[in-house]
Amino acid sequence: MTFENSAFESQTKENVRTAENAGHDMEKVEKQAATAAKEGNSTYWFCDKCNKYFSDEEAENEIKKEDTVLAKLAPVIIKGDGATVTAGAKNALSFTSDAAYRDFIRVEVDGKTIDESNYTVESGSIIVTLKEDYVAGFSKGEHTLGIVSESGTATAHFTVNEKTTGTQEPSEDTTGTTQEPSEDDTTSTTQEPSEDTTSITQETSTMDKATQSSPKTGDSTDLQLYVILMIVSIVGVAGICVKKRFKTH
Repeated sequence: MTFENSAFESQTKENVRTAENAGHDMEKVEKQAATAAKEGNSTYWFCDKCNKYFSDEEAENEIKKEDTVLAKLAPVIIKGDGATVTAGAKNALSFTSDAAYRDFIRVEVDGKTIDESNYTVESGSIIVTLKEDYVAGFSKGEHTLGIVSESGTATAHFTVNEKTTGTQEPSEDTTGTTQEPSEDDTTSTTQEPSEDTTSITQETSTMDKATQSSPKTGDSTDLQLYVILMIVSIVGVAGICVKKRFKTH
């Protein structure tokens, strides 16, 4: 507004319009960051009287509700990525996406949608568990798993290791240490007993049997028997010695 006064120079006054004097009842809504499970929003003001949205407190810039929405973030795997399993082993594999359970769509393995009979899905974000029989059929190598939801696909990787038998062939060194005895060694170590040795052995054996069969009572009879056996043994040995002399001459 401009007015004239002879005492003053020409002046201009701005007409300031506030939300309050315009009849609005403004409520500020703070910014909320988006997640994979939930949309966020930018900062805005909402008027309870006219049910309108504004980007400023003065209610000069009206916007739409959808202009305040921040889209959900792309989901990621928060548990299970990098898992390993042995080929042929019946072990279940579990993976968790941070997307909302209500947003779940399907499961993909190596880029292909798999049948629902091969896995289970639970809430707690999105928990997908591949069943044991299905896992046992994977080939050796690295595989990818995708949990598809409305906000995107959370991708995990898992590895199938080659099955090991745990048996090893004996090394050449070990085999080389086992040798069969030579013919010469066997022949040299095995000898027929001589005639003299056989006679002495037989006499000694007879004396031992007689000694073992005698009762250990401490009787004088036992003592006499023992003396007789000693005499018989001495005579036997003497006879052997004489026999050897005759053979020598």
